[in-house]
Amino acid sequence: MTKSSKDRTFVIVIVLLVFLSGLAAITASRTSGMTVAEGALGWVLSPIKSIVYDLSSRVYGYFADFGERRAVFQRYEDLRQKVTELEQRLIAMSELEHENERLNDLLGFAEQVDRFTITGGRVTGKDPGNWFNTFTIDAGTASGIAKDMTVVNEAGLLGRVFDVGHNWAKVRSIIDGRSAVSGMIERTRDNGLIRGNNRLGFEDGLLRMIYLPLDADIVVGDKVLTSGLDGIFPKGILIGEIKEVLGREHELYVSVIIKPAADFRRLEEVLVIKH
Repeated sequence: MTKSSKDRTFVIVIVLLVFLSGLAAITASRTSGMTVAEGALGWVLSPIKSIVYDLSSRVYGYFADFGERRAVFQRYEDLRQKVTELEQRLIAMSELEHENERLNDLLGFAEQVDRFTITGGRVTGKDPGNWFNTFTIDAGTASGIAKDMTVVNEAGLLGRVFDVGHNWAKVRSIIDGRSAVSGMIERTRDNGLIRGNNRLGFEDGLLRMIYLPLDADIVVGDKVLTSGLDGIFPKGILIGEIKEVLGREHELYVSVIIKPAADFRRLEEVLVIKH
């Protein structure tokens, strides 16, 4: 049976019940002069009145329950909305907490390198892909930033500014294949040239250090710092640590693979070292 047929049947039943209920009321009101036919009608309508009363009670109860269910559902919706709002507030508070932790780390790093003049910036864009090979920050010439300035975070060296506008600057990270940094092994003080491994078609987020002396005593885990010999990056900034010693290149020098100290998949706040 279709929904419309069910609705029509329901209406007909209600009308019939109301009609029979009215007949019962009229019959009951005539207490004198009752005919045989009227008595028979009363005898027939008596159980019908009972049925009508029972059905009326059930219909009333249904609609009363329906109203209560609507009220309960509305309360549920209100509570669900409040829970959603609280969840959003918790997420916002958590994000602020993480941001405060990062900024505190940056502040701690800035205090350690107080020999530098530093300004802060936030990452606002990056090139496509998983790695931050090049990225944009929200500070530019208006903040005193110029080309070739060094960019760092609390972990270590990130790269240098290669383009700048009034309120923005673009940074080429040290993992980019076009990057070059003069570095040295902290323990042995051996110098070499560090290039980014990330090139078109190949990206692993690592660095390669070449031109190390053949007799260099280098082991996995050695720290690598900027040497300052390139005239761009200040001396003594942490770059990373040696992940693998590749050995001798054509019997001329030793090369190694370096894992950067900074996480170049996740960058948000940076510091720019001014000249």
